[in-house]
Amino acid sequence: MEYITQDTYNNYSSEDEELEVLKEGCVLEAKAERAVLLLKCDWTQGADSPLTDAKRNEWQVYRQALRNITSTEGWPLTHEWPTKPL
Repeated sequence: MEYITQDTYNNYSSEDEELEVLKEGCVLEAKAERAVLLLKCDWTQGADSPLTDAKRNEWQVYRQALRNITSTEGWPLTHEWPTKPL
């Protein structure tokens, strides 16, 4: 699989059809990674989770940040993933 880099992205004009294909690929890849991150922490929200209420809340904030990432600056090329709670 070929990944898009910032340099590759900058080499196309915004009107270029190939740019749209590359951007869509980046979006799909980033959304897939987000889905994996969310799945890995699903257990934190269950009623039988061993976490304290405070820790569960930290995970809720993290999970919401993952859901909101598509509206952050740099999405999907240069965004920063939220920091996972310890």
